[in-house]
Amino acid sequence: MYIYISLMSIEPLFNFEVKIENKKLLYIIESRGIEFTELRMIHFIKELDIFLETLRNEKIKKVYFIFNMTKYTIPKNLTLLRELSDVFAKYTHIFIEKLEFSIIEVDNNIFRMFLSLFKQYYTPRKPLYICKNQEETQDCLNDPKKREILHEVNSTDL
Repeated sequence: MYIYISLMSIEPLFNFEVKIENKKLLYIIESRGIEFTELRMIHFIKELDIFLETLRNEKIKKVYFIFNMTKYTIPKNLTLLRELSDVFAKYTHIFIEKLEFSIIEVDNNIFRMFLSLFKQYYTPRKPLYICKNQEETQDCLNDPKKREILHEVNSTDL
């Protein structure tokens, strides 16, 4: 006997949004602050893969990622961390070509612990900035001078 579970009935961990702001194409992934379960994480990995697949569109020349983790909760089970990093690794060549930089918006240090674990499996190929709030995120996106004073994460950080 097979059990069929519709991915549409699983409450998502993250919201995905694409928008243009100040002539910049933004790919936004926002934590919803709900409890991580293995099923929700599998669903997120599949949705993330579909979301990133859209970067293959030839019309997209330059993109910026914003990861809003202000509502992030630490998963109790990190067994799918490798699968998550594999999705990002799958698009490395596209990131190198099209991604200008990424921003992680987070107002606490808990996410930094998760990021340090994640970076054991995947190293960002473009600049990655940590911003504390929406105002810093906007400064990072739109003001190169202010971006210089923000914390850029590199492979030796965390």
